[in-house]
Amino acid sequence: MAAGDPTRGRHRYGTGSMEQAPQSVKTKKGARRPPFHSPARATFEAYRYLYEQFDDAFWTGRILHLQGHITKAEGELPQAESLFRQLVAHYSAHSFEFDLALASLDLSEVLALQGRVLDSGENMEAFYSLLSQWQVNGEILKRWANLKDSLLIRRYKLDAFRELSMVLRRNWNRRQA
Repeated sequence: MAAGDPTRGRHRYGTGSMEQAPQSVKTKKGARRPPFHSPARATFEAYRYLYEQFDDAFWTGRILHLQGHITKAEGELPQAESLFRQLVAHYSAHSFEFDLALASLDLSEVLALQGRVLDSGENMEAFYSLLSQWQVNGEILKRWANLKDSLLIRRYKLDAFRELSMVLRRNWNRRQA
């Protein structure tokens, strides 16, 4: 164990919790391998206690959001899916519309990355009606519908999720007339 390596020998939740990080991860073929811990995970775990000192809906969502994206980047897609499902439920329960839209898009991307393209398209289709009810900008609705349709016919690019995310961020406050 390296003396200064923040990914080794630390407790999973920084200060406070004694729960240890997993020692191995199951692969698709059932074999076990050491978990990949990115520098982002090490940084997040080292400073998690800063987030956890605030016990409100906003910061709880931010923790789930960071965990989901870090887990996705580490390639643990089933775990990332679980985290994004929790995040969607959390934002839905607390009426965080903008964050809910982004979390739903993240969930659809993780489903597509797992090869569950139809599930991804169905998730986007289910969320489209909410976007319409919220009267979001027409550009968002058009792009959302295009990606949803592309997923349902299995002809999409993964960059489309990032592009839609940027359109969502740029146009969220520009409501339809």
